[in-house]
Amino acid sequence: MNAESPDDAGEFLPPTLVVRRSEALGTFVFVPEAERSILSDLLTDEAIEFEIAVPGAGVPEIAGCRTYILGQVHPEWLVHVLVDLGVEAAVDPDSPMPEDSYHAPVDALLTLGVPGTWEDSLEYAEFGITPADVPELLRLALDEEVNSGSPESLSVYAPVHAWRALGELGATEAIIPLIGLFRWIDEQDDEWVGSELPEVLAEMGPAAIDPVADFAANRAHRQRGRAAALRSLTAIAWASPEARGECVSRLQSMLEGFEGEASEFNAFMICELLDLDAAEAAPLIERAFAAGQVDESICGDWEDVQIGLGMKSEREHPRKPNRLLELIEKLRAGASAGAVGSEGERDWIDLGPAQPVIAPPKIGRNDPCPCGSRKKFKKCCGRADNPASPE
Repeated sequence: MNAESPDDAGEFLPPTLVVRRSEALGTFVFVPEAERSILSDLLTDEAIEFEIAVPGAGVPEIAGCRTYILGQVHPEWLVHVLVDLGVEAAVDPDSPMPEDSYHAPVDALLTLGVPGTWEDSLEYAEFGITPADVPELLRLALDEEVNSGSPESLSVYAPVHAWRALGELGATEAIIPLIGLFRWIDEQDDEWVGSELPEVLAEMGPAAIDPVADFAANRAHRQRGRAAALRSLTAIAWASPEARGECVSRLQSMLEGFEGEASEFNAFMICELLDLDAAEAAPLIERAFAAGQVDESICGDWEDVQIGLGMKSEREHPRKPNRLLELIEKLRAGASAGAVGSEGERDWIDLGPAQPVIAPPKIGRNDPCPCGSRKKFKKCCGRADNPASPE
């Protein structure tokens, strides 16, 4: 995209697309008419939502160009994507950035970068953050533009620090807005929410039980977000032992509707009951298994659950096949056939006896890469052109 187009002053735009931002429109970019379809196709292929603005009504214009509006996404993220697609692009240095609107002491969170583990979590009071900063922290916690920033930036992790700071403050007024972030897990593939928010809500205590349970029970929400809400109930019970009974009760109430739920979601509920040692839920769990409404590849079969709840010490019957055990058997069959090594020797793979397999947690595209590079997964081992990518 190197065509030049005249700007308002009659000069020519450089060959680089300049990405801009305004408070009214969000992120936008002027694209020469001749190359409009090219960029449209690229953005469509990447499933990036955009609209080509109709001139007028406050929409900025440049002669010979169309204005592409991408809404509330970070300009640096858009440039990052465009460059990856082979398009020369840069952020207009005079455009206001979403980070610029934050003030001390909350603005310090924009410079902290990748959060440590919960065990090594910062004490945000050391930055001068107090209950008076809750509204500003909540604004940052929900800021989709900051959250969608360049994966190489420090500020992209600021919403996570804001969540943690709200948890540290026990800001119960933030519970309902934060629960809305569970949608990011499915909509933005953001597993930071799935791993962090249950712990944050647990710090806010039993006041979070009802809204969290309501989100989990609402079938209008998508499965990964609902599963994170289930994990939040367990986290609350662990952090506030006096609330265990109520959390178990809410999980059982949801599981009562197992016939109307996906088998995977029923298994997720049973996993949480297992984590809470909820032997009182055993009769209900048994009914769900007997009805064939539980995905046994997630937390095992009914006999595994009985062992997990301390009702049995060992198995008495062989497991029935499930989809992951069948996959292991296929791998075992391939190993038994043998793989010829570089020197013609047979390489045997000892897979051991088949065991129930609990699906590993999905690595979200916005998660830190597990290789330790400190980049986001989508920009490291999760890249489509990376031989190690799981995709």
